[in-house]
Amino acid sequence: MKKNNEELHSVIINLLENGNNKEATRIARILCNEFQDDLEAHLLLGMALLNDKKYDKSRRVVSKALERFPNESRFNKLLGHIFGNLNRLNDAEQNYIAAIEKAVDADKEEVAMLHYYLGEVLWGQNNRDDAVEQWKKALLIDPECIDAKKVLDDNLNMYSEPKAPNLVFDDLYHFQRIHMKRYYALVDRDEFISQDEAGAVTSIIMNGWNEFVSPRSKEIDNMTVEERTAFFKSITLNFTGIVVKWRNKK
Repeated sequence: MKKNNEELHSVIINLLENGNNKEATRIARILCNEFQDDLEAHLLLGMALLNDKKYDKSRRVVSKALERFPNESRFNKLLGHIFGNLNRLNDAEQNYIAAIEKAVDADKEEVAMLHYYLGEVLWGQNNRDDAVEQWKKALLIDPECIDAKKVLDDNLNMYSEPKAPNLVFDDLYHFQRIHMKRYYALVDRDEFISQDEAGAVTSIIMNGWNEFVSPRSKEIDNMTVEERTAFFKSITLNFTGIVVKWRNKK
């Protein structure tokens, strides 16, 4: 029986590769109903429904299969794809994270792609720094990960940081990044805890930009990347009042 199932798995895979998703769905569903412990059949059924853009049906099938096979990372990966198509990016993020945690015995290529997918949904949620971190992890795991290479080439600026929506803001964002990191070090945190705090810190940084950087814009245009970074770091901004107010708050 196992041999027959494996033969049908191959048939379904061939149907999926040829875009015959409905027939793949039909055969996979028969297998799932008759052999409820056939992990591959459940996986193939979820893939067929996903490829046929039956996202809610695919989600229900894969979620149920995950209850039966809780340690199988491929079901979490597939749910990540499904939730991505449903624009439920936080759910997609959580499933890619779960897939990474479970994929301890997976090939490096597979693990690298999980980090790539996680980066995609983080970028879609405007969590750009963490997205870049995931794409860099993908390349660290698999230096031949073409998808991660391309997305980094497309989305990083000359500072190896996420590109600003407009090229003219790359310097400003780099300046902001430098001084936000300094502020975070002073309050012993790595994020803001309120809109008031974020607004106050951003205001100081923007005032610093307008006072120290903008008047030298023509000079900065002729600087190398390293020289610009050194100049931005040489500027000291006074965060004392805000640090006193926010240092001990969590």
